[in-house]
Amino acid sequence: MQVILEFLMEIVLEGSLYIAGNKKISKWIRYPIIGIIVLFFGAVIFGIGFFGVIIFEKSKLLSFFLLGISMLFLYFSVKKGKQFLERERQ
Repeated sequence: MQVILEFLMEIVLEGSLYIAGNKKISKWIRYPIIGIIVLFFGAVIFGIGFFGVIIFEKSKLLSFFLLGISMLFLYFSVKKGKQFLERERQ
């Protein structure tokens, strides 16, 4: 079951990222898909950071590790978003 779910998520995510970067597809289709991708990754980043804050009382080391991962994900997501916007303006 896990293999099937992973395969389906990979197909959906790869397809969405391909559509988001393809200028031949209409903006009416690309922009909502970009929004869905941003919301999905934002929820994952927020979830990791929130779990890191919640677990702070029990394990400070794990909490800092999760907050660090969350910050790295946020940094690289913003960096990739800036690259996408610069490419979109050209």
